[in-house]
Amino acid sequence: MIKVIAGKYKNRNLLTPPSEKTLPTKARVREAIFSAIKNEVKDSIVLDLFAGSGAFSIEALSRGSKFCYLNDIDKECTSIIKKNLINLNENNYLLLNYDYKKALEYIKEKDIKLDIIFLDPPYRLDIYKECINFILDNNLLNKKGLFILETNSQLQLNDIENKFSDIRYYSYGYSKIYILRT
Repeated sequence: MIKVIAGKYKNRNLLTPPSEKTLPTKARVREAIFSAIKNEVKDSIVLDLFAGSGAFSIEALSRGSKFCYLNDIDKECTSIIKKNLINLNENNYLLLNYDYKKALEYIKEKDIKLDIIFLDPPYRLDIYKECINFILDNNLLNKKGLFILETNSQLQLNDIENKFSDIRYYSYGYSKIYILRT
């Protein structure tokens, strides 16, 4: 179990999927991310494309996000996310159970404009650039929107870095965090 760090759900416990399905982001890493983007969260529209337990989105909702789209391809993960959101009596979300490509197509088809996008895919997948390019090419991210990427290795952003006005990088043990602003 992990806890919500701050906001209206502070210290509330969240269920997590079995460790072979996801690797929850450590509390200190989530705290650092939300400290870095604190002024961006209030009233934001969020996409958590590989939601796992839903911790990123729930933390965003706890801190004043307006609405969150949570997606995970794994049915057990989406069941746990739903339980977490029901336990918090939260209603400002839509939970999707798609692969990441179908979830992005859904966002595109519904003409949803996002403020913050969490990209924390399984580390074995190398799909950051694919997701970023799709999102930017289809104008799914609002002006001055943020990508929050978590990985376990250094990302090579050379061919897409000119698409961002600001790129920040943080290292927390094995976790590497990128905050990219359009």
